[in-house]
Amino acid sequence: MLNLPRKPCDIAAHINARTQKNGDEHVPFMDIKLIMLLTAKQTASLTGESHIAEAWFKTEDGKLSDPLLKDWAPYRMNCKFKDSLCVLTVGVNAKEIDLGNVTIKGCTFVPVDRGSTQLTCTVQAPITNKTNETFLWMGHTIDAKLQFGEVELDDAQAKLDLEGGGEDDEADADAEPAVTDTPEQARDKAHERERRIARQIEDDRGRPN
Repeated sequence: MLNLPRKPCDIAAHINARTQKNGDEHVPFMDIKLIMLLTAKQTASLTGESHIAEAWFKTEDGKLSDPLLKDWAPYRMNCKFKDSLCVLTVGVNAKEIDLGNVTIKGCTFVPVDRGSTQLTCTVQAPITNKTNETFLWMGHTIDAKLQFGEVELDDAQAKLDLEGGGEDDEADADAEPAVTDTPEQARDKAHERERRIARQIEDDRGRPN
């Protein structure tokens, strides 16, 4: 999928500790929120949309500049990346904390400037004697290296996004089951909505006041 080389990132001020059932055992897990900047090329590779930067940013002299909108709502991927890898580098001695096999989910993107986007994601990793030091770095800026694994559709988010699930679910219980899109189809639909918004903005800019 996508390998992000070691780059600066922020760990959120809180890491959620919990247990996750693995077979008959309850294994301790942690949910780590990471915030980092991506280039336009990295954003395109992760989202699978090669023209996403052009849809989000103005172009000046052939280069991407400011976002088209100042308060653009975060773009969310309704999927998670299973069998991913994450290595954190912390402290003045550049100690590495290899979180091993992790799941990366909740990826959201916000345009910043010159084609850069801010990625916020949650890394779900087991808590072991080798990884528990991560809790000491809550609220700090560190380095992180990520490898995104296999895409798996987040069923709960996809249902809400594509079917508008909510209070009327019981009333729809007897209706025919909806066809579930593949992760690629769901992602393409979300991208098409973004492109329509961007085209409308460009059309509005070209109209006389």
